[in-house]
Amino acid sequence: MTLPPTDPSARLPEKRPLSLLALAVVLLILGVILTPSLLIKLGPMRGSLTHPNPMVQRTTHLEVNVLRALCLAGGAVLVLVFAAWRSFRDSRLVAGVLDYPLNETDDRRQRRVNNGSLWLMLASVVLWIVYLKVGAYVFSPSAIAFINREDGVVEGGTALCFLIASIEAAVLALRSRYKPRKLFAFVLAVGFFMCMGEEMSWGQHIFGWKTPEAMAHVNVQAETNLHNMSGYFADHVFIAGTLLYGGIVPIMAAVSPVWRRIFGHFGVVVGTVGLAVGFIVVTLNQPYLIGKWIGHKDALVTEDPHGRKVNHPDPNSDGRPQNPIRIQEGRELLSGLGYAVLIFEALAALRRATASEREGVAVDSASSARAVPTAP
Repeated sequence: MTLPPTDPSARLPEKRPLSLLALAVVLLILGVILTPSLLIKLGPMRGSLTHPNPMVQRTTHLEVNVLRALCLAGGAVLVLVFAAWRSFRDSRLVAGVLDYPLNETDDRRQRRVNNGSLWLMLASVVLWIVYLKVGAYVFSPSAIAFINREDGVVEGGTALCFLIASIEAAVLALRSRYKPRKLFAFVLAVGFFMCMGEEMSWGQHIFGWKTPEAMAHVNVQAETNLHNMSGYFADHVFIAGTLLYGGIVPIMAAVSPVWRRIFGHFGVVVGTVGLAVGFIVVTLNQPYLIGKWIGHKDALVTEDPHGRKVNHPDPNSDGRPQNPIRIQEGRELLSGLGYAVLIFEALAALRRATASEREGVAVDSASSARAVPTAP
């Protein structure tokens, strides 16, 4: 059932929402206190802020300053919206966005927490943690090396998940009739394809070519890719984007019909709340969190004579078997899986909508046929 634009949920409240002011205050505070020293103490971006490569440190400090500026700017904008709430609420732009119709059936599915997407993501996270913890006791050193190497199971699986997500998004773009949704799905298809190519350094680890000197000089891992140019900016954007788009946006859509209309109007593909919980758990796969919890030490990365990265155990360990792999690699694999599941959910919703339309057309045709009198 589609709700008409006259539904009360399509209108912003009369009174200024205090939650908007509270969010503005939080952003302004973050813009002031979110310093590099605080991030080093808490853990996020600690490795990049204290990296031995000066280029990585400079880039990361620039990221932090940009983030602080965005928080301050966002807080200031929200304060202005709060101050001019009535004019904002009654503006033509807001009315046009909130006129987007909702579908109750799809909304109920989107709000589900206990679904197959949640259990698939949680099971995958558990398997990853078990592999980190006991993999060195279960698999031989040669098997561990094959799983962990640059073109091994983990990295190859990440590239495969993004390739699947890219193909799914391309199909979604082709089948969608709503132009904003078509455009958004096309952008996702291109983005996922880029993630696949970047993960494999565009075939460098398969075919074994050397990185051009000009690129190796500014690439922190001396690889043929863009996401490690001038530091780890792309990695940080990917983590934040995954948490926001995969984890926060679905929850916002679930708790507010206004946000559902906004996302729908702009064609945003939104996952279920169950998948959002999975994305949040995946994003918590950080060395400063999960590494301490399970006692895992990240691998030390060097290069072999062919320029391929090789993972080594920490020589300062207590002598117990180690699984020399970086926790970040698993987070990327699980994120790719989550994106593939997200687009699968969108394709399933599109199939249901198409089937429902066909049934409606069939019912209307049958009703029309019965209404036509037959000749005597």
